[in-house]
Amino acid sequence: MKISVVTISYNQAPFLRDAIESVLGQNYEDLEYIIIDAGSNDDSRKIICEYEEKLSHIIFEPDKGPADGLNKGLALCTGDIFCYLNADDRFSAGAFLFVEQFFRTNNNVDVLLGSTAIIDVNGKRKWRRRIPSDFNATKYLEGTTLALQQATFIRHKVLKDVVKFNVDNFTCWDGELLVDTLINGARFTSSNKVLGEFRIYPGSITGSGTNKERYLGDRKRISNKLFNAGYRLGKNFRLRRLLIRLNLIRVIKEFIY
Repeated sequence: MKISVVTISYNQAPFLRDAIESVLGQNYEDLEYIIIDAGSNDDSRKIICEYEEKLSHIIFEPDKGPADGLNKGLALCTGDIFCYLNADDRFSAGAFLFVEQFFRTNNNVDVLLGSTAIIDVNGKRKWRRRIPSDFNATKYLEGTTLALQQATFIRHKVLKDVVKFNVDNFTCWDGELLVDTLINGARFTSSNKVLGEFRIYPGSITGSGTNKERYLGDRKRISNKLFNAGYRLGKNFRLRRLLIRLNLIRVIKEFIY
């Protein structure tokens, strides 16, 4: 079973080698690895070229943002399973073997949401893990779903020629892709297995806290997609959202080192 991985890169040389090694270090035989660099002016290009013989495709050219770069990579993918990794994140050791075995034995699943470890700027784990919630329309509309891109694996067939990343989304293009696959009938499941490592630091989009207004706008637009597709909020959703958020705070406190 071939796994296709796309890494988008732009001026993140301090973390890029770590990301690449986390893919190649899986020692997964049937691997297709694609790197898209939007024109970095640091040492990123030099680092990528060091791995040229081990990469399936490399593109060095400007793009319209992360979603556009991912679409370029997605267009080149020929694998059975698609995933992508930002240049400042990592996959966990043994992730690909687990993913292969999972999809081989679960033919009724199209999207696997794994758990994710949170790491700091130096790669040290801050929290033990974050466990994804069940991903469905009601939970997304309520704002109570949790899916981590670094541990998300999708059957390529549910994306091919149908679903692509929205190039106008600069804050949650990964979440919008999942919503689009859901609307198109994809079947989701989640796992407690840690498959990815999410680096949060002041310079990252999440760590910097920037683009909040734009994120809220993207969320509203995506929610409207679900409403237009006929999905609705469940009963007592405000109470359930409050309880889930309170529980999340407790879990975070429990797992902080």
